[in-house]
Amino acid sequence: QGNRTPFWAYFDIHGLFLFLIFSLLMWETGRWLRSVKVRTLRGKFELLLLILLIVMGLIVAAFVLSAMSYQVTLIALPLLIWVTILFFRQGQTLTMQYILALMGLGLALTLGVEYVVLDGDIGRQNTVFKFYMQVWLMFSVVGGAAFAWLIRSVWRWQAGVRTVWLFSLSVLVTIALLFPIMAARAKAVYRMPPVATEDGATPEIPFTMDGAAFMQWARRWEGDNDVVDMSQWRGFTLDEDYAMIRWLQENIQGTPTIIEGLGDDTQYRWNGRISIYTGLPAVLGWNFHQRQQRTLDPMGRIVEMRNANVNAFYETHNIGTAWQILRFYDVDYIIVGKLERAYYNREGLAKFDQMVTEGLLEVVWRQGESVIYRVNQDAQLTERG
Repeated sequence: QGNRTPFWAYFDIHGLFLFLIFSLLMWETGRWLRSVKVRTLRGKFELLLLILLIVMGLIVAAFVLSAMSYQVTLIALPLLIWVTILFFRQGQTLTMQYILALMGLGLALTLGVEYVVLDGDIGRQNTVFKFYMQVWLMFSVVGGAAFAWLIRSVWRWQAGVRTVWLFSLSVLVTIALLFPIMAARAKAVYRMPPVATEDGATPEIPFTMDGAAFMQWARRWEGDNDVVDMSQWRGFTLDEDYAMIRWLQENIQGTPTIIEGLGDDTQYRWNGRISIYTGLPAVLGWNFHQRQQRTLDPMGRIVEMRNANVNAFYETHNIGTAWQILRFYDVDYIIVGKLERAYYNREGLAKFDQMVTEGLLEVVWRQGESVIYRVNQDAQLTERG
């Protein structure tokens, strides 16, 4: 179940590639027809009629299925038939067959996700976008080859056809090039706006290829999705997280396990940021993503248990309970940053300094409100009453 891809979305994502694919198929068909002599078709009337009837039947089926909400069928199926015919035509080159095979596989995948969805998906979104990512790579290769062949031969076309084709291609390429420019600004400026200076000015964030640099200027707001008033959300800057992440990247060897806060465990928030940016394994990543990829019982319950244990680790005032969790998950480093301070109570976080006094932990990095503690694996917890 779930919405199928409408025409506008299919062209929005694959429009430039589909234009190049259609152009290549037209060009290759023209080359084929110019090489075919009428005498070679003698005695093949029945075979040609059968092929024509099959093709017409499939096209009619495409119209019917399109009317039943499978709109992509009307585009992908005729193109697949066309690709198949050109692939098997007599005298076809291996190079063109390779490009046609990639083209056909890409089209087949965009068609397949309209009819088949992986179990456990949210509607159809993961099935569609994960296969579309592979299609994007295939179509990129096909589009590159198509452009190279067509741009070399376009100057031999009729002037009117050449003008229309070049103009259409230029418009589509221009539109495609707008995406990274506009989308990057949406991510950098609108999603996480920079923190204003003391005089109220908004700092200019420099252009950079460093995907983590935004943290030096950005502020996050965390809260319950059901709370519309964002003044009730928790706000904090990310500069200390940036410094923490850089220190871990530059100083930690191997893949020791870390534990970091989960907050309210809403997906696509700032939780999991240390593991995401360093690659270090954490006790738990994003709860739902972990459960979604481990659907066999009792894996989902184990993930929920980890979620509860991580939150209990930060919330509890009991050092014994915290130590037991650290030992159970073989944790080497504890993260306490602004996110943890925004979500967990002060008393629960204060126990870490007490554990340092008792020799269970060691402070290896501190800046502002943020601290990284290293677990003393050789320490023994003193018996408590």
